[in-house]
Amino acid sequence: PVRSNWIDAMRAAACRAVVLHHAVSRLHAVETPCTVAALAGLGAHGWLGVPVFFALSGYCISESIARRASSPDRGALAFWLDRALRIYPTFWAALLLSCALA
Repeated sequence: PVRSNWIDAMRAAACRAVVLHHAVSRLHAVETPCTVAALAGLGAHGWLGVPVFFALSGYCISESIARRASSPDRGALAFWLDRALRIYPTFWAALLLSCALA
């Protein structure tokens, strides 16, 4: 499969923006050096990383479905099956662990 490095870089930047937003939101209550205050200013708009990440991820998923639908041996159904087999085992394990710990 062909990967777009610039899309991966944009998704990584969006993730970092959200992490920065959550990290610096707690710094307003304490006295901070000017470098951290500058990061807090940048982090104030980090929530914008969420819609950027979802838009880019939607593009990546639709591109993957289109690529698989055009191949003769695999189709869009194979994409969804592979995705379910990748996501759901971890989901169910986390759910069971959370219930057990609760």
